[in-house]
Amino acid sequence: MNPESSHKSSTKLKFIPVLMGIALFTFAIEISNLRHQLYQLTSEDVSTEDLIAPRIPFEATFENSIEFCYRGKVVNVIDGDTIDVQLNRGFDDFTVKRFRLSGINAPEMKDVPKGEEAKNTLSSMILNKPVIVKTKKDQTDRYGRFLGTIYLYEGQINVNEQMVKIGKATIY
Repeated sequence: MNPESSHKSSTKLKFIPVLMGIALFTFAIEISNLRHQLYQLTSEDVSTEDLIAPRIPFEATFENSIEFCYRGKVVNVIDGDTIDVQLNRGFDDFTVKRFRLSGINAPEMKDVPKGEEAKNTLSSMILNKPVIVKTKKDQTDRYGRFLGTIYLYEGQINVNEQMVKIGKATIY
């Protein structure tokens, strides 16, 4: 073995611990960031009366889109698939927005009695109750309603799915 190749090998070996140190440092930062995000999402002790929380963005399951979760309270049920929700955007900043329950279609109010039954069922399920609204950024229907999946805050029951399961709406 010639001395020149031995010198090159030892130089290469000196960089391995440095590279491993950089990789471990980067990994530790990522773990710390993930732990911080998990803490933010799970450590809040919020009662059903306390609706103070900002929207929480998270990666969506589809390409190039972001979903948001909001806490709020249903203040009006328009029909079997449209509601008004008082959202808390954080810092005591509340706003009321109209949502169409995404992915489902309930009978219209003019379709008596099915429309009234769907509205009454939805009302008994969520009116004046705390909910979590999951919506895609800036996605509205042709009437300007935001599209969202509604979850009861207690039990995190998917209201959209429940309306279909009990036969008051169909998949849309």
